[in-house]
Amino acid sequence: MSRALSAQFGVPAFDPARQKASTELLERLPAGFARQHLVLPLAVDEESGTLSLAAVDPRDTTAIGEATRLLRCRQVAVCVVPE
Repeated sequence: MSRALSAQFGVPAFDPARQKASTELLERLPAGFARQHLVLPLAVDEESGTLSLAAVDPRDTTAIGEATRLLRCRQVAVCVVPE
């Protein structure tokens, strides 16, 4: 399923064997934000300020932008995760 969504949206697929959600980043988001918007913060590259974010709908630029803003990141790299 992830591969099909990845191809459809043109973004990498979330790989739970290689990527884990960041507890610290989840704690920095308002309660319920990740659940409501179906996004999962994975990591932040401190040097570049890039947030790695898994999203059910990588076209949801509002939720992705808000997560990036709330976590005070300059850029975002999105991967797709099935619901």
